[in-house]
Amino acid sequence: MFRIVSTVAISVAGSALAAGFDVAASACLILALCILLFVYLKRSAGYVKAAAIVTIAAGCLFLLADMTLYGILFSGPAGFAIPIGVPVILVCGWWMYRREFPDREEEDAAEENEDAGETPETS
Repeated sequence: MFRIVSTVAISVAGSALAAGFDVAASACLILALCILLFVYLKRSAGYVKAAAIVTIAAGCLFLLADMTLYGILFSGPAGFAIPIGVPVILVCGWWMYRREFPDREEEDAAEENEDAGETPETS
C-alpha cells in the first residue's frame, strides 16, 4: 500500500512540475512576443536576438515539461507524447537568432544612397 501511495505522490508531483514548466514556457513565449512587438513598433532590430533567446528557452521549457510528465522517451505511465510544436519553436528561435535584421538607421542610409543615385557597392 505504501508503494502505491508513493507512486501516486510522485505522479502528482511530476505533473505539477510539468504544469509549472508549461506555465513558465508560455510566459516566455508571451514575453518574446512583447519584445518582437516593441521591435516592430520602434523599427529597431536591437532586441530581436533577445527575443530569439527567450523563444529558444521557451522551447526548452516545453521539452522539459514533456520529459517531466512522460519520461525521457516521451512514453510512461501517464501515456505518451509526440512533441511536434517543440521543434518548431526551437527552429523559429534559432532562425531569429541567426538572421541579421537591419536597423532603422541602416534602412534610412540605404534609402539615402538610393536617392542620391549611389549603389551600396560604391559607397
